[in-house]
Amino acid sequence: MPMEKWDPFQEFLKLRNIFNELFERSFREHSLGEDVGPDYWTPPVDVYDNEDEMVIHMEIPGVNREEIDIEFSGGKLVIKGERLPTCGKGQAEYHRIERQHGPFRRIVDLPVPVKTENVQARYEHGVLTIVLPTHQKTKAKKIPINAKS
Repeated sequence: MPMEKWDPFQEFLKLRNIFNELFERSFREHSLGEDVGPDYWTPPVDVYDNEDEMVIHMEIPGVNREEIDIEFSGGKLVIKGERLPTCGKGQAEYHRIERQHGPFRRIVDLPVPVKTENVQARYEHGVLTIVLPTHQKTKAKKIPINAKS
């Protein structure tokens, strides 16, 4: 029987993942907004904006497009859905479960006004991309101070 080479770096990565999971479970409802609790898991998102739109990328591989619901209300974008387990029908015995499944919900506060009539969403290769056009931001303008005559 061959011996496995021990890799301390891999052990630290495993420990980090355990702590991340504990932290997420403990503080989920406080950090992610209302209606997010132990019954939901939270997919990772990237949120950025450029001059005229806000873009959100959410990783949800294995979720059917039909299982995703996106709603905008009161300056918040609510993305919810469900990832069904890939096996476990009948008498399956799991040996390891690392991927989360079940219902998910993510609430994203939007710091700028959004043109809701032009919002677009697409889902490719397990990544949901939502593009929200924003109202033009007013650019900073330098105001000169006139000398008193």
